[in-house]
Amino acid sequence: MDETGNYVYSLDAAGGSIPDKYTSGGSGSVFVFGVLEDHFRDKMPLSEASDLAIRGITVAMLRDSASGNGVEVAQITPTDGFVVLPEKEVARRQKKMGFF
Repeated sequence: MDETGNYVYSLDAAGGSIPDKYTSGGSGSVFVFGVLEDHFRDKMPLSEASDLAIRGITVAMLRDSASGNGVEVAQITPTDGFVVLPEKEVARRQKKMGFF
């Protein structure tokens, strides 16, 4: 994020970078991409986008044993800068989505 806008780049193993609307990496990324491709839309409110990230990572953790067991979400905005959601807030959102 800079004064001209927000940017996301997909980085590949060969060192290439491709601009995109969203990306995922790691062994569970196929599950995350499934969630993103089904639910992502342009100009989502920050809270919905955070929920989408939580949903994608949680699904990956449930389906891929190498994806770990924790979700950390950082929100980056021009007004608040870099803010990490508290662990209890992530857990509350997971429960609201029907996980655990």
